[in-house]
Amino acid sequence: MQSAVKKAGLLVLATLLFCGCSAQREISPRENMEKGSVADRRPCITHFSVEGSYWSGHAVKSFEDYPNSSKSATFAHLISKITSLGYMIDSSDKEAGLIGASYRVTTEKGAMTSLYAVVTQRGQTGVRVDLTFMTGGLATFSVDEVQKEFCSILEGVPIKEKMETVETQIREETIVGKKPLVSEKPMVSEKPMVVEKPAPAVQTPQPPSLKNLVVIKTSNLRAKATTKSKIIRILKKGEKLDILGRSGNWFRVKSPSGLTGWIYKTLVRRLN
Repeated sequence: MQSAVKKAGLLVLATLLFCGCSAQREISPRENMEKGSVADRRPCITHFSVEGSYWSGHAVKSFEDYPNSSKSATFAHLISKITSLGYMIDSSDKEAGLIGASYRVTTEKGAMTSLYAVVTQRGQTGVRVDLTFMTGGLATFSVDEVQKEFCSILEGVPIKEKMETVETQIREETIVGKKPLVSEKPMVSEKPMVVEKPAPAVQTPQPPSLKNLVVIKTSNLRAKATTKSKIIRILKKGEKLDILGRSGNWFRVKSPSGLTGWIYKTLVRRLN
């Protein structure tokens, strides 16, 4: 009885070992890499690596450098592409350039596989994208399918040079006949344009200030140029007067209040 149990146990163990070895052989990239031609040596394949085992799980990795790609555009592409491949985005951090996604695989426990993408700034104009595909123990997967997914993701990263070329082509197509519009004949005016010089500005001399007399002592402002004439107002010392005219020794003046009259010349002094 014990002998039969031992034989059965050895048979089960041999079966598990065979399955495990078969699974490891299935996911090993070595044969795929050796069979690939030189034309298949793309970065997504040449940087492709597999770590781990059937029992403990696997980590499949690849990366690619993009000297002329922006971090923001690359991050947006990764989110869109990973989602289109059927993964569910679990976490994302645009500033840090980190994306975490998962995909349910068919196993006895319904395990999940994980895909991580990291965008790292390289210099002022470039980035590097690292991809990591992870499985738990006792999970099988196809190396070829993972490679295809990695290449699909990495080879779709937008490059600035290509984007600028497309924008240039669009601008050129908006030009009629793809040639700049140039007038066949230069435009010539039928009559020469004569620029007339403006007439020099005539400077009108400003009249001298009328307030050019000052009363030197208390005086009478009379209606006429005679001492017998009516006194209009008594002028105080220091008042300024405008000269309106003259008759002999008398000045016809205007006071600051607007009164006009006559004052004798010895009662005033010129200011200018």
